[in-house]
Amino acid sequence: MKFKSYARYKDSGVEWLGGVPEHWDVIKLQRICTVIDPQPDHRAPSLDESGGGFPYIGIRDVNNDGSLNFESARCVNESAIIRLDASD
Repeated sequence: MKFKSYARYKDSGVEWLGGVPEHWDVIKLQRICTVIDPQPDHRAPSLDESGGGFPYIGIRDVNNDGSLNFESARCVNESAIIRLDASD
């Protein structure tokens, strides 16, 4: 399916995103939404103490330019990822 392109584009200011339609506003997600989580442990699965595991990307690991900071991401056990995936 091909969509018709917009007449004019502007730079989004986000390198990986590129241009956006000229009439769009580009704003940070935190300005238009609020995260309400009554159980913050949902964001903190079991850490992998061995130094291995998988990176668990949270909102704090998203940079202002939209890129991901894998250095700040916590490494979690594979079993924690499987549990989270099964609960969806």
